[in-house]
Amino acid sequence: MFSLSKSELLLFGGFATMAAVILLAGICFIVFRYRWKKLTRKLEQDYGKPWKYYDK
Repeated sequence: MFSLSKSELLLFGGFATMAAVILLAGICFIVFRYRWKKLTRKLEQDYGKPWKYYDK
C-alpha cells in the first residue's frame, strides 16, 4: 500500500496549491485582459481617444 509521511503530504500539498494558484492567476489574467480591451473600446466609443486631449 502506498502511504506518505506528514512531511511528504505537506510537500506535495504545497506543490498542488502552487499549481492551482498559477492556473487561477492565468485564468484571471486572461479574463481581466479581455475586460480591459472591452472597456477601452467602450470608453473610446463614448469619449474618443484619450491622447487627443493632451496635445493642447
